[in-house]
Amino acid sequence: MLYKYRNWLYNTNFSRAISKLVILKISPNLITFFGLVFGVIAAYLIYKHYLLLAIIPLVLSGLCDLCDGWVARLSNKETKFGVIFDVTLDKYVEGFVGLGFSFVTPGFLVPGYIWVIIAVFGSIIISLVSNVGAALSQEKPFKLASRFDRGVIIVLGLILANFLGDIYLTYTAVFVAAITHLTVVSLVISYYKILKNKK
Repeated sequence: MLYKYRNWLYNTNFSRAISKLVILKISPNLITFFGLVFGVIAAYLIYKHYLLLAIIPLVLSGLCDLCDGWVARLSNKETKFGVIFDVTLDKYVEGFVGLGFSFVTPGFLVPGYIWVIIAVFGSIIISLVSNVGAALSQEKPFKLASRFDRGVIIVLGLILANFLGDIYLTYTAVFVAAITHLTVVSLVISYYKILKNKK
């Protein structure tokens, strides 16, 4: 949903920072790795209940996720391994952040960690369906909730939980769980229609 704002971000002064990374010959895979490092730090801070502080490395991890692809394209360093490396470390980041959440999320109908597991599980399936679907159809349909969207929701959830109580961590997990699986369903339907028309 918020994907267009990624392009807006690139067209701001942020693009100058990207250009400097290219000039410095920073490896896209190194940026991807730092995204994992920041993600692990964010997960630890969430586990220790430093919710506002956790936002800083979480945002930095997200920026690394944005930058690695842009740097790869601008420096002509796009590789198939880079794509695999990026997707793999992205899932590790989401897993670690989910693990951090699972320790501090209060229960709502079921234990809080259950909602977190459902959310992370949905995120993994989104990547699976997206990658397999794109490989089979050579198309990328509209995605209801991208990783960028989910990152924004998590940041907002951390802010609300810090000021209004931990139950907002649960609400965040429930919302992310719901929207990830709705995204999976919408992607499956979209790819079904696309592949059916290609016959």
